Amino acid sequence: MSFPTWGLDPKARTIRVYYEGSDTLYEGYALCYNYDTTDNWMGKSAADLTVESATTAEGYQNEGKFIRVEKPATANLQWFAGVVAGNAGGITGPCALDIYVPNGAIVPVRSKISSTVGKHALAIQNAQYYLGNPAAGNTNGAGRYVAVAEETVDRSSTEGLCLARLCPNEFLYQSHGTTKLHFASAGTVDIAANFINVASSQTTGGFTGLWVRSETTACGNSDTALGIYGEANVLGVFSASSLMAHRFSLNLWGGTQTAGEIAAVQAEIYEEGANLTGSTLICPLFLRTQIDSTNPPAANSHWMIACRVDGADKPDGLLFANSADAIGFIAKTSAAVTHVIPIRVAGTTYYLMVSNAA
Repeated sequence: MSFPTWGLDPKARTIRVYYEGSDTLYEGYALCYNYDTTDNWMGKSAADLTVESATTAEGYQNEGKFIRVEKPATANLQWFAGVVAGNAGGITGPCALDIYVPNGAIVPVRSKISSTVGKHALAIQNAQYYLGNPAAGNTNGAGRYVAVAEETVDRSSTEGLCLARLCPNEFLYQSHGTTKLHFASAGTVDIAANFINVASSQTTGGFTGLWVRSETTACGNSDTALGIYGEANVLGVFSASSLMAHRFSLNLWGGTQTAGEIAAVQAEIYEEGANLTGSTLICPLFLRTQIDSTNPPAANSHWMIACRVDGADKPDGLLFANSADAIGFIAKTSAAVTHVIPIRVAGTTYYLMVSNAA
């Protein structure tokens, strides 16, 4: 099928694939490769007088994996192939047909959301030919964002065509369907699934290796992490001397540092007009631990905060506050106690006694 060049993004590229299902497909329908098939591209057999056999076993480069396509499903969302090109009147499978491959071109897709040009992301999802918002969220294989809407149109009630930029590489996903993508053991070699190694020679302005920014108007999940959510699961015995879910290091390699404040980690909360009277806890740092009481750790090994000094210069103290208000410092009149710091335990306020006596 040919298209006038003035009616199609010149970057758009089509390939012919084989749809192995029996549904009727329309322009813009999303399809995924049947990545784990052993069937050849059209399942030919020797009886068809071709050189093709019906199947090619795993390990022998079966071409069906990049030619045979199917309806999106939870297990194949990682293998998004593209969207149906043309066929406005529909074409019923099984059949060969053309699809637009996801290369950043703007093409018609089947949408099920109300979109604003250049603003809304569109996801492929389980058991749907249209792109939209994953009904069950976007974790554990429920959906995968693959496009950005390039047309302002309301398709939220009835699915329909919407111009969109097919750009799955703009969204970071690493999974094997609904399971974890495995990184093979490399002996004693360290493995980093994603590695960012950057440098800057600028003398003014800020420089950040990775900047994550997110925004929401409302969210009902009690454990929502708006910026970054990190989880590390240890399923066996970890033999290293230290086991940490997250580690932050600030390495100062030379020069006379003139920064007024130096910190490996900075946590902040800014109230910019919000009403916080309904909050029961506001803190820049929240620590939580859960240890099985039937198998408790060794005595004097379970702490909420651990401090360690590796250099020759010891710290001047445990806590630095830029003002008395920062720690709720309260003056007291006592021979032994000059001030107290309030702490709250299980709903009751207690006081740490502070004295500046030597």
